[in-house]
Amino acid sequence: MLVASARYNSISFKGPSRKNKPDKSNCSYVDDKLNELKNRKAIYSDKPTSDGTIFSDIQMQLELSRRKEEESQILQTVLEEIDRLSDFMDLDPEQIKISDSSDNRIILDYMYRINHMKKMNYGFERIYGYEKEKEYLKSEFGLKKMALAKTSYEDKVDVPNAILFYGVTGVGKSTFAKALAEQMCANIIKINFGYFDDENEQMEKIMQAANKSKEVYEASGEEKQRSFLIIDEANVLVKNEKFAQFLNDCSKKYKCTVFMTTNYPFRIPSNVLNSIPLTVGLEPPDEQNIRSFVEKFMERTKFKGDVNEIADVLLLLQKQNGVKFSNTNLEQLLKKAIKERKKVSQSDIKEAFNTLKNNFTVTQSLLNKFYDEKSRLLTLKRGGI
Repeated sequence: MLVASARYNSISFKGPSRKNKPDKSNCSYVDDKLNELKNRKAIYSDKPTSDGTIFSDIQMQLELSRRKEEESQILQTVLEEIDRLSDFMDLDPEQIKISDSSDNRIILDYMYRINHMKKMNYGFERIYGYEKEKEYLKSEFGLKKMALAKTSYEDKVDVPNAILFYGVTGVGKSTFAKALAEQMCANIIKINFGYFDDENEQMEKIMQAANKSKEVYEASGEEKQRSFLIIDEANVLVKNEKFAQFLNDCSKKYKCTVFMTTNYPFRIPSNVLNSIPLTVGLEPPDEQNIRSFVEKFMERTKFKGDVNEIADVLLLLQKQNGVKFSNTNLEQLLKKAIKERKKVSQSDIKEAFNTLKNNFTVTQSLLNKFYDEKSRLLTLKRGGI
């Protein structure tokens, strides 16, 4: 029997430290900028004067212009931050109070972290392509929702209790789970079941993870860090009414979202499946996603080659061999092709394909099965794509 456990991996992305960062215990980024403006005005309380000569006159005008430009830049920054904040709060910018507001500061700090992810292979930036799926997840676990969940508005925010990712092998279901957790600055708790765990044993591990989530949340203080409980191969779940009930309020009660992945969604017990509010079907990358994958991969690995030519030959190889490349397949192929090379050509891709072709197992029949399951799941009353 395999020994199962719950593993905890804390993710708390703070972003780089900033020089002269404001004291977050009593002021927001906006407040800090306004204080900076007041200090500048105090320093410049004495207006520049002229002795009446043309040269002195010009010097005075230049100094006044410089001060106005500095003040203008500060005020522009403040207005941009207030505008961003208003988007989160669904308020007109004029309604935003910028006095000592911990909510404002928390939201702006969260935005800073998310924006910095764009410069790193972090969060959704680690997923190449799949823009439709990312947008769907952003709408359900959106920046606004997850930011407000860290503020005094927390009780008014409905963070999803659970989500199921399903699809053929290798499309990146588990990668999406980690990317989403990072995107939401959430903690990850992975739950591992043994092959022969019964209902009670599975539930014990689920509750162990849920209690850990609550503990992490309480220990994080103002950070209010939520957790993702990740269950890979969720089809190993046995029929469990307690777990189905747990999925109805775990977000509020335990500050967690259960993230499940599977290749076989209808092997999950029906009472559990019916309690999952969101489902996302992940299919192998289409042409647009393949081109995006190649572009991002070449960009990140800094290898040279014609992106369109490489994508074209990948699409041709799929068609000629009756297979579909998963994200895992694409990564294997490209890594094989660029090995010990400085530049990649179409012939390099073909050579790598011939070496690895036994690894490509996603056929049209498997895809047809996936599309059938997706159609059935979308008929159930839940959110999904």
